Amino acid sequence: MTGADLISKRTRNTFREEMVGWTLAEITTEFDNEGFTPDHDHDPSMSGQRRSLVEQLYHRIDFADPRQAARVLEVYQTVVARARNDGPGRAEDLLAHLHRDGIDTTGSSFKLPARGHSPLQPLAAVATVLTADQLHTQIERIHASIDSDPALAIGTAKELVETTCKTILADLGEEHATLDLGDLVKAASKALKLVPDGVPNEAKGADAVKKTLRSLGATVAGLGEMRNFYGSGHGQDGRARGLTPRHARLAVGAASTLAMFLFETHDARRL
Repeated sequence: MTGADLISKRTRNTFREEMVGWTLAEITTEFDNEGFTPDHDHDPSMSGQRRSLVEQLYHRIDFADPRQAARVLEVYQTVVARARNDGPGRAEDLLAHLHRDGIDTTGSSFKLPARGHSPLQPLAAVATVLTADQLHTQIERIHASIDSDPALAIGTAKELVETTCKTILADLGEEHATLDLGDLVKAASKALKLVPDGVPNEAKGADAVKKTLRSLGATVAGLGEMRNFYGSGHGQDGRARGLTPRHARLAVGAASTLAMFLFETHDARRL
């Protein structure tokens, strides 16, 4: 491998399980159409001929290579199309996994994220599914300003978390109009059951998750407050420096991690 996988193992496993319903010939033909052949010397120790065949095909694929990953997406597009014929729920689950990997499924063909993509790309895919125009606007503003205007990117990252929490709270019928960022994160965390029912030490587990979310929210809020002190360097002495792109990337990373976790938890709770 030459870098990070462009299609996660979780996504690959989900598509493998979907293809368990295919015939061996159908699996072989679909991958062969994209130039992939199985490594029959590889023993994946999987149950079932179809699972084993898919793993033998995967074994010869470099998922960090954009050219090979793009060809795999051609296979996956067919898998999604067939799943949609069997019922929309199965297709949507497959698409959700692709979205988490930052893959664009809105056009005529699935597209990998650009190299060096920001952590906001999976969130942009969620915004597309939700038709959340405000989130799209904020994401585009962050992309445009993270290097040229870090203070603006940081402020927008804070707004993005606020929008995420308000979207979830509104969907759950909870009040949220006058809450600040910290209270919004707290309210969203309370409204969502963060740990599955019946697990050992459920209350302690929920408290640990809430602390983590509050820490992410505090990072975004803290950087937002730093803007008020540093601004972009205007009106200060010649040695003063404003917030830099690295500060913006910290705020954006924390904001996107928090937002994605909240959205994914909300989505899981609706199933």
